[in-house]
Amino acid sequence: MNTEFTTKNKVVSLFIQCLLLVKVTTVKDAINFLNVLNENSGSGFDNIFELINACNDKLCTLLMEVVLAKGNNGVDLIGIKSNVNSEICDFINDSKVGFGILNLGLRKIKDSNKIKGI
Repeated sequence: MNTEFTTKNKVVSLFIQCLLLVKVTTVKDAINFLNVLNENSGSGFDNIFELINACNDKLCTLLMEVVLAKGNNGVDLIGIKSNVNSEICDFINDSKVGFGILNLGLRKIKDSNKIKGI
């Protein structure tokens, strides 16, 4: 197996686990995290955006994504959020099949603006 691929997968898993634990952190801390990994073992990622893209590739099947946002004090934040609103609406709109009970469960999510970023 490709060593770089394995290393990248481990880094992605570790980064996602850390974000799930802390919920939201600063982009500065995320970059420091990546820099420490690069110094110690070589993460395989040149910058935080490559890591975010790799994380989002893994999280998309779980209807989640790593996002960047501006905090109230102007600090750049990074965290994991649900993208279920957009994904499910697309899924329902693309499908011609009635899902019965599934539609009943999703209607509230579809009409709600409660699902927000960090």
